[in-house]
Amino acid sequence: MVGRYVIYYNTREGQAVRKLDYSALTQINLCEVVVNDNLAYQKPTWQTREKYSSAKAVDGLFETSSGGRDQCAMSYKSATDVMWMVDLEDIYSIYQVVIYHKTGGVSFDKSSDFTKKLLGFSIIVSNTTDRRDGVVCYQDTQYTASTIPDKVEIFCSVIGRFVFYYNERLPGIRYPKDYSKYAYGDLCEIEVSGCPVAEFGYENADCTIPCLAMCHKYLENLSYRKPTWQSYTYAEFGSSDKAVDGKKSRHYRDGCPSPVAEVPECSKPCPSNCETCYPNTGFCTKCKPGFEGSACDVVCDAIGRAGIANDGFYNGSFTDMFTSEGHTFLPTEHGFARLILTLSGKSSNVAKLSFTIHKASNVFVAFVNSTNEYTVMHFDQYTKTQHWEVNVINEFMSKVHLIRITVQFKIPFTISNLRLPLRACFRNDSDISEMFAFFSNIGLMVFTA
Repeated sequence: MVGRYVIYYNTREGQAVRKLDYSALTQINLCEVVVNDNLAYQKPTWQTREKYSSAKAVDGLFETSSGGRDQCAMSYKSATDVMWMVDLEDIYSIYQVVIYHKTGGVSFDKSSDFTKKLLGFSIIVSNTTDRRDGVVCYQDTQYTASTIPDKVEIFCSVIGRFVFYYNERLPGIRYPKDYSKYAYGDLCEIEVSGCPVAEFGYENADCTIPCLAMCHKYLENLSYRKPTWQSYTYAEFGSSDKAVDGKKSRHYRDGCPSPVAEVPECSKPCPSNCETCYPNTGFCTKCKPGFEGSACDVVCDAIGRAGIANDGFYNGSFTDMFTSEGHTFLPTEHGFARLILTLSGKSSNVAKLSFTIHKASNVFVAFVNSTNEYTVMHFDQYTKTQHWEVNVINEFMSKVHLIRITVQFKIPFTISNLRLPLRACFRNDSDISEMFAFFSNIGLMVFTA
């Protein structure tokens, strides 16, 4: 729905017989009015293999999602992969993404071709126009042609600017039987809810929470402190602006000091997985490697406490490699080192491996699945560059249970900024020591031969 003014209206006119429980006269008793925004509405869009405009998915028209070319973005058929993207034009703390799929005016069940086309889709949020740099908020692995709804609500706790819808039907990959032969992008509307990454604006000297911390409960309120008017004002303390002042108390005179008064945020300690946080709020501004979210309870990177086979030249912890300083490996008579990372459980759903390497000769990376088959093999050769970025994408749907990194070197080399982003984040309510146990320990063994 498009509009500028929001009107609250009530009347008792024309009622010959008063309805049960209705008052004799009308009265305005509003403590707060909140109007939330669709961040994607009429923002710039783009899609691959565009048949009908990608902008139709953010035009606010989705009443007839059964229709075709008038209100739905569509891609051409026979594609191995499809991607649709919206640019929110600023970085937001995203809370929810809602997808309205095309139904074609028929029953949205296993008898419909549209359900089969949608299965396996992903929602990705990134700060760049490259989806591979982003975080996978959601990847469909649970729906079938009988269970997927035409409206899917996805709760996604991540910060970013670009939101991607992605689906694929890659050759050589065996997909579930309900999946269509090709990938499609038939989207009638996509809505994105969230907040600006800034302080929320409620004044409270004792406890000012940035918007991200309150985003799941207080999305960007378009009516906050906007001009108001009402037909009758009972008294000065009942003026119309009280309905948009951010105070939600049910008492006329008091209001409430801040939305945070409704939750125990003002007395929370810093989360155990947090490095720095706002004092007395429990809101983290910098999480330890592998954790995200305002409480550092969202796991998006397959890290854990590693068991290290120390052969005399490796001294340090596995987490050193996640820092910008990294860890330096001393030379050995064999001239190469091999690192073996073993992953299990949810940590095996790896999207890619990336790290920075300094003063090495050659690097070989292999991904191995649960049946000991190589799914990805990557080789980087020395090109007289002091340090370079190694990026290995797991482009297949298979899980990664083991990663082998082999480095050839003559002088000390350093690995830093090591990352293992997951295809899908998950919430972890335990502290950091419990999380490591949950992963069954990502193992790291270092060999020299």
